[in-house]
Amino acid sequence: MICFSERLLAAPTRWSHVVTNLTSLGDRQWVTADVLNYYLLVRWWELRQTAEVYYVDYDFVHKYTAVNDAEILDFKKRYTNAQFTKRQVIFIVHHSDHWFTVVFDYECNFAWVLGRNINPDESQSEGEVQEWKGALIWQNVARLLQWNDVSEYPEHVINVDWVQVSPALSCIHPP
Repeated sequence: MICFSERLLAAPTRWSHVVTNLTSLGDRQWVTADVLNYYLLVRWWELRQTAEVYYVDYDFVHKYTAVNDAEILDFKKRYTNAQFTKRQVIFIVHHSDHWFTVVFDYECNFAWVLGRNINPDESQSEGEVQEWKGALIWQNVARLLQWNDVSEYPEHVINVDWVQVSPALSCIHPP
């Protein structure tokens, strides 16, 4: 049986750009989406047997239009899973020159937005959830996983923020 990382290597369109962008891991660089996504996808695949969440990769999350049937099929092929039992879903979002993490719990109708604001004093309003297309992503992820019995939008959105940029790095990205 071919493992996931071997399948990734067999498809240069999935990894060749990652090699080109490895310099984004350097000092005072912004990590690129393809490098971060590749790392997280491979790590999730290694841990998937015991993971209590699904990782949905950046390519599917940052689409910003409704998911179509061809994309659902591509998703199922990439994840080699015919059916997905309900569990929490985790993914990364890039918005306003900033990476943050989101966890969707479709059974409890919750969304946790982790690290959206680099300053914890900045409160997030529901409007900000719409800025990064949270409702559309909620619907698209449910379609990808073929969960048809979910709400249109999470009933509860919980934001957890913390100071993410130290004073030593403030010259790179002011808080």
